[in-house]
Amino acid sequence: MVLIKASNSELSTSTGKILLKDISFEISHGELIHVVGPNGIGKSSLFKAIFNLDGLKISNLERAKFEHFFLPQMENKEFLLPLRLGELSTGVGLVPTKKKQLEWNKASGGERKKALIDRALSHDCDLYVLDEPFNHLDKNSIEKVNLKIEELIQANKTVILISHNPPEIEHRIMDVAKWS
Repeated sequence: MVLIKASNSELSTSTGKILLKDISFEISHGELIHVVGPNGIGKSSLFKAIFNLDGLKISNLERAKFEHFFLPQMENKEFLLPLRLGELSTGVGLVPTKKKQLEWNKASGGERKKALIDRALSHDCDLYVLDEPFNHLDKNSIEKVNLKIEELIQANKTVILISHNPPEIEHRIMDVAKWS
């Protein structure tokens, strides 16, 4: 089943500035798609538009009805609320038990990233969009994320991985640069 289909689409800002053009692709159940392209080309913007985020628009887009989780590229911002890593980390096991009581503001960038990925991948969705999930992660954590992605694909879930680092499992490449 096709989840998302773009046919000669354009990605534009709310003011009408065209960022990408002649975009055509299909995304189906059970696929791992590695989205590539140079910095600033519009990889993240394309998927923000697909999910109606940040005022971005994409024309000629068909979207089936499905549950999704979008994990944006995160800067290591501090939350004003007292939040512990264990409150986010509920599923994949990226955050060790001994670190779950660690406050967000005292955690390293890698520890924060692990908690966010853990939370994202613990949801039961049809499609997961992970924007730069490997940033700040050590090799062992990257392997755990790749294993979880592989499990999701085997369960007929779709994962869109926006990253400069390719996943270690079979995937399809979507090069956004060809639409710039």
